[in-house]
Amino acid sequence: MPIVEEEGSMSDPLGTDLRDKGAGRNACPPPPSFVRLTVNVEAETMRTLQWLAEANRLSLTDGIGRAVTLWEFLTERVARGDRIALINPGGTMQTLDMR
Repeated sequence: MPIVEEEGSMSDPLGTDLRDKGAGRNACPPPPSFVRLTVNVEAETMRTLQWLAEANRLSLTDGIGRAVTLWEFLTERVARGDRIALINPGGTMQTLDMR
């Protein structure tokens, strides 16, 4: 299971939200809009991710974000009843099974 850790946590060890401690120059900034995610992947998956990120001049973070965005898009389209197809340069079509 992935471990999700909020970056820039604004709570003390007791869980008190420190953002409500006044306003002005002493106020805490809002937390960033990202989280740190630690996952275990197979070595081949990591090599592929590194290759894809490098080939597209992306950071690993941006590459993972792009993959998740594409996965979300395809999942939503299939859920609506759409089919996903690839058409090669010769015109042959291959339908992807996303189940």
